[in-house]
Amino acid sequence: MKPLIFFLLLACLSSIGRAQVTDDLNFEEENIPIRNAFNSSYIINSQSTNILSPGRLNMLISHRFGTLNQGPFHFFGLDYGAMRLGFEYGINQRLTVGLGRSSVGKNFDTFFKYRLLTQTRGSNPQMPFSVVWFSSAAFSSVELRNRNLLDEGSRFSDCLVYTHQVLISHQFSSKFSLQLTPSLVHRNIVKFSGENNDVFSLGLGGRWKVSRRMHLLADYAYVFNHHSEQKLTNPLAIGIDIVAGGHVFQLHLNNALGMIEKEFLTTTDDDFLKGDIRIGFTILRSFMLAPEVKGGKIY
Repeated sequence: MKPLIFFLLLACLSSIGRAQVTDDLNFEEENIPIRNAFNSSYIINSQSTNILSPGRLNMLISHRFGTLNQGPFHFFGLDYGAMRLGFEYGINQRLTVGLGRSSVGKNFDTFFKYRLLTQTRGSNPQMPFSVVWFSSAAFSSVELRNRNLLDEGSRFSDCLVYTHQVLISHQFSSKFSLQLTPSLVHRNIVKFSGENNDVFSLGLGGRWKVSRRMHLLADYAYVFNHHSEQKLTNPLAIGIDIVAGGHVFQLHLNNALGMIEKEFLTTTDDDFLKGDIRIGFTILRSFMLAPEVKGGKIY
């Protein structure tokens, strides 16, 4: 019932976005590419279809605190915290690469995003969607150390977890964007007997532009094959983006502690609707390491 309510909510937002299309898009006579349907390369938990321009480097510092229902003694969760430090770099107009390190599980991750299709807008748009392929590899150094201590014959590859996603977005108007994200998480080794090595999910995320510098966000993923013996839930987050020059500051409410796909899609056990809500934020700082080329001119 919970995922149904969330999907219906975003469907309502989608209808609002369509109403704005007439105002924003129908008067264009040329096919104009929509390269950035969102403010950054992330919605909240999920990757977005944004690809960095060549030579652009982003540094991201992400935090998740404890749950609000821990009460005033633990300062509503603010006594506890987890973080991820990440970097991503634009190779060309189609390819972004990145890496990061998280305190949750002491995870190291690396990834690439490749643009397959770019949405265009105008009186007769040629492509209605942007499509980006995302693949990542990650491992927990805690699991690696534990395996080495318990089993001398363990291999590094046993700890690797791979994620593959197809990111499909549509910008309905300059204010409203929506993204669908089917995902596969593959774990080489699982912890529990009968647990699936492959985890499938479907994500839905959206952005609503309130003003030039402030945007509302929602991000949800429905996991189809949670392990039946674990009390796992689906990640849900709502938040705002505040854009200021080369910075994007995001503040959100989230039930997921993990900040990479192998964590928030396969280990989330807090229930958002029962008050297991974490305050979180992400600070993104963007640097241009190579000259930008626009219309044949270098800037």
